[in-house]
Amino acid sequence: MRKFVRTLLLAIGVTDVHDAPGGASGLVASGVIDPDVVILDWQMDGVNGPACMGRVRAMSSPTPMCRSTC
Repeated sequence: MRKFVRTLLLAIGVTDVHDAPGGASGLVASGVIDPDVVILDWQMDGVNGPACMGRVRAMSSPTPMCRSTC
């Protein structure tokens, strides 16, 4: 799913796309990158979607988030 979303975003012209293999690495990345939007899976290894969402909200300004699951 991550690869599909990345490919889709690049295909529609989004030029700055970062991805992470799981919740913990996504949290680290979002702290460094300061993303405009976060797209996350609800069922990730390590730190799941709800936990990740709460932590991103706590460490940054209101970042729009979109959740998905397969």
